[in-house]
Amino acid sequence: MKGSMKYGISGLVVAVLALVAWYFLGTRPPAVEETASPLPIAAQEPQTAAGPAAAPATAPTDAEPASAGAVTAPAPAIEPVPLPELAASDAMALATLAGLAGGAPLTDYLAQDAVISRIVATVDALGGRRVPDVIQAVRGPDGDFLAITVDQPDPELRNEAGDLLPQFTIDSANYLRYTAFVELLEAVDLAELAAAVRN
Repeated sequence: MKGSMKYGISGLVVAVLALVAWYFLGTRPPAVEETASPLPIAAQEPQTAAGPAAAPATAPTDAEPASAGAVTAPAPAIEPVPLPELAASDAMALATLAGLAGGAPLTDYLAQDAVISRIVATVDALGGRRVPDVIQAVRGPDGDFLAITVDQPDPELRNEAGDLLPQFTIDSANYLRYTAFVELLEAVDLAELAAAVRN
């Protein structure tokens, strides 16, 4: 039971990060399409609405191509920081993730090697029954999973022989083991996380 809870929390943390990244990256169209589409539509509508007044329609048409050309002119290229090869990306990935948490000790909870590969493998494995230890991106909480016996269960469960089976519930003290994880997730700036995932 201890191991399955550890896997569950690790998977939950990675799933939340993946969903946030999907939300920010997958729900918005590219910025190029947003800025390019409205200009041609706005340029064509006044021409058709003007109808017989040909002189006023031609003056804006001459001015509009110049402004459209200015919009499509490429901005000065900003040299992107070259990303390291995947095998050499641990230091950069850990530094980026540490910066996202606003000083919280994020890297204390992450694997220190094959960081990106582990995160991808963990997200991929979330659909299965368990996430193998060798690909865990996030370490589980400290201490043992705590459960207490229910003294008077309702309903009572019995085995085939009619013997009363013990029933357990999660000890409320167990939740304290996850406080550090929750505080860490609350400290992460989601917009910065999405930008980091894009890189």
